[in-house]
This record gives sequence, C-alpha cells and structure tokens, in this order.
Amino acid sequence: TIYYMGLNTRNGLLGNEKFREAMKYLVDYQGIADTISRGTMEVHQTMIPRGFLGALDYNPYSYDLEKAKALMAEAGVTGDTSFNMVVWNTPPYTDFAQAIQATMASAGITLNLEVVDGKQWLTRYRNADLDIWLGLWGPDYPDPHSNAKAFSVNADYAPDKSAGLADRFGWTNDDLSKRTMAAVREQDTATRQKMYEDIQREHTLISPFIYMFQEKRAVGLRANVKGVVLGSTFADDRYWAVSKD
Repeated sequence: TIYYMGLNTRNGLLGNEKFREAMKYLVDYQGIADTISRGTMEVHQTMIPRGFLGALDYNPYSYDLEKAKALMAEAGVTGDTSFNMVVWNTPPYTDFAQAIQATMASAGITLNLEVVDGKQWLTRYRNADLDIWLGLWGPDYPDPHSNAKAFSVNADYAPDKSAGLADRFGWTNDDLSKRTMAAVREQDTATRQKMYEDIQREHTLISPFIYMFQEKRAVGLRANVKGVVLGSTFADDRYWAVSKD
C-alpha cells in the first residue's frame, strides 16, 4: 500500500512542473515515518511497492526548505499560494495532513484541509473535484503493471481505454505511457525489471504524485502455528495449509 498526494494539474500552479518539484521538498518524510507512523510506515517515493519486480530503493526527496524556495522562484512564484486538500477524517490521513500542512506553510504554501468522510473522500477523488488529494493505492495483483498502469498510462494507450490516476489528476505523458505498456509486454524478466526501474526514476521526478510511504504489515504468529503464507498483496495470503501443533 502506497500513501501519496495527488496534485490536480488542471488547477493553476499545480500544472507547473517546477512548482510540483518544490512541493516534493516540503514534506518531512522521515520525520513523519519516525514519529506519527513509527513502525507502521517506511519512506517510499516510487510507484511500485517494495517486494515487486522493478521496485527501487529510490528516495530522492527530503524536507529542504531552501531547495523548495529556489524551485518556486524558478517557477515564477513571487507570493504566497493556497490550495484545498481533501483528507479522509480518520488516522493516519488527518495526522499526515496536519504535518504536511505545517511544513508546506514554511514556504508560503497554505493547505486548506477539507476533512471529509470516506464516501465524500472517494467521490471527490473520482470526480477530480479538488486541488490535492491525500490518499493511498494498493496493487490489485502481484505484478508491477498493476501500479505502473494506474499512475503512468493515459486512457488513449490503455487496451481497454480506461482512465487511470494520471488521467484523474489531469496529467498526460505519451512517452511514459508507451514505455509502461511496452514493459508489461516484455518477456525477458531482467529487461522488464530494468524498464520499470528507468520509468520510475523519471516518473517520481516529473509526475504530479508525491509518493511518501509504503505501509508495513506486522503479523504475529504463535510458535505452534505452521503453514501461513503471507503474500505481496492482501489478496495473496494463503491459509489452506495452516495447522497447529
């Protein structure tokens, strides 16, 4: 499960790549992981989760106010800015949102938190009726394409013409769409892995997604329980061989 912020590129400065990059330097990723979510999250700044083919230990961003201000100047931002961020009214979303709100404010970016129930949270996200969405994404099956297609491929390049997260947040990148669809068709595993690694490095830097954390699942088992198989997705856990001595 990947926790991220989605920036609606249709809305003013959120369509400016330099400004989005500045925002990526205004989250205290490690600070949040070490305090608010201690033991339950780890910093993860790419779209493919650890444990999957093509996963990267690539975390290029940390809280850096001066770097953010320099990028904002390059983006032509001369005054304070304000955005609305839709947040589910339950932890850890509310806790993450307040922490991010504080560090963004240090650079003159005001995040107005719209704290809503789960139904409104999903409806606003699905309708793209927002500036920023704080949410999560989990793969539907244990293959990198599940996440890569969602975050990278625009509807025009999808075999079923379905809109993914890139479309939802108003972002189009023909090159990454084509390369992601080529990766899922690649038959050589090593080549396919390298393709996903290259795609992710670029995607993390230019996309409107601020990837923050991957959830860590802690599972306790008594010593006399045998045969539990925990999968790389929740749907892949296997219990039919479980026995107890």
